[in-house]
Amino acid sequence: MAQHGFISVGFVFAGLLIFGAVAPFEMIYPIQVLSLAGLIAIQAVGLNLLIGSTGQISLGQVGFAAIGAYLSGGLLKMEHWPFELAFVCGSMVAALTGVVVGFSALRLRGQYLAMATLAFGGIVFGLVYELEITGGPLGMLRIPPMSIFGYRLLSPQDKFLAIWLVAAIVTAAMLSLLWSRIGRALAAIRDDEVAAAALGINVARYKISIFVIAAALSGISGAMYASYLGGIAPSRFGLNESIALLVVVTVGGLGSIPGTIVAAVLLTALPEFMRQYEIYRPTAYAAALVLLIVLFPGGLGQVLAWADRYIVAACRLLPIRLRTRPDALGAS
Repeated sequence: MAQHGFISVGFVFAGLLIFGAVAPFEMIYPIQVLSLAGLIAIQAVGLNLLIGSTGQISLGQVGFAAIGAYLSGGLLKMEHWPFELAFVCGSMVAALTGVVVGFSALRLRGQYLAMATLAFGGIVFGLVYELEITGGPLGMLRIPPMSIFGYRLLSPQDKFLAIWLVAAIVTAAMLSLLWSRIGRALAAIRDDEVAAAALGINVARYKISIFVIAAALSGISGAMYASYLGGIAPSRFGLNESIALLVVVTVGGLGSIPGTIVAAVLLTALPEFMRQYEIYRPTAYAAALVLLIVLFPGGLGQVLAWADRYIVAACRLLPIRLRTRPDALGAS
């Protein structure tokens, strides 16, 4: 467990939640940026599970996020549903759409699957851009905020904590999945589908199941995004966002969920905090990505694994010091 960055990402979550709880109102901009990073992290965890565990490359995750966002936002604004019901409905419809897309793309692999999912994302983008019910190019405005059992989350700190609590729950659930018997079956499918099928593993069922889970996580992210901002626009669900999500997964490390969380934070915060260097920002951002990939081919998950080893080594030294201290006092 200590070799995969789980301890380090636990500290990251603890630090983020403490920051959200104690940060003053004057730090509203960093809170908003990190809140968006949490929403991206939820999507990226699903995409990393899809690519890292089954080898399926999807460029249509933002399409599922758009379904969750527009459906949840529409139910909140037009039908006045409680946030909890609208949130669940948006996420479930995104998951059901994932079933349809997953079955349709079951026989596709590699670049063909990427093209098919990209086409799906383009179809969803075209629909939300053209349909009148979604607000067209202007998007959907005045969406009610998030609420929990009637308590409306209005402050940036409350929204931040809600987003990162959901991200922590999602991360824990996906790690538990990978540690289970299902995770071992997914590892076999990723390494060799033919050999996995020969061992009696239902490859199709597992691949569709992971595709649905990834779609549901995108739907969750989209539903929270709609209420977080209070408005959504089609531009948020275009090709650039799909590529950015794939970059987060790649920098985090394929198969490394902890690395994906840290990559979502870094790659979301870095461009925002470099706005004062607007002229050099694109070049510096691209150079940082290249440097990360060259120095850490395994992604940020590799860095977290190294950090875990040092943490474990430090914890092993601590009891030794505690045992030797009474002896030293007695000798004196």
